[in-house]
Amino acid sequence: MASKYPEWNLKIWGGNKRRYVEKMKRFIHSKSLDNRILFMGRTHQIEDEYYKADIFGFPSAYEGFPNALGEAMSSGLPSVVCSDCTSTCELISNEYNGLIADPSSEDIARKLEYLMQDKQKRVELGKAAVLTMEQY
Repeated sequence: MASKYPEWNLKIWGGNKRRYVEKMKRFIHSKSLDNRILFMGRTHQIEDEYYKADIFGFPSAYEGFPNALGEAMSSGLPSVVCSDCTSTCELISNEYNGLIADPSSEDIARKLEYLMQDKQKRVELGKAAVLTMEQY
């Protein structure tokens, strides 16, 4: 997708598990994507980052209550989650306030690309996400 969408970048926020991050950075480097896929670390202003973003990808296989997803939805971000994570599927209604992908890189990529190509759909899903989160 990187070559097809040169204007899109991926920022990964959160605590870094050193060995995993180093392994991923080597892989990213091997694909010449060092300036496109960024490990951002931790921040105390995550809300600011949500407002700068266009899509929230949350491919977890397991979560308790997914706080980061709730925060992203409250910020109006359309989200892509995986169908095998029941807690995220409790918050996301497919095609209403986000997208639910099969837990495969191919389907996650399809869902992300769908949103990348359609700004109106991103806005529509984001508005519904805000409404969904009002109860929380």
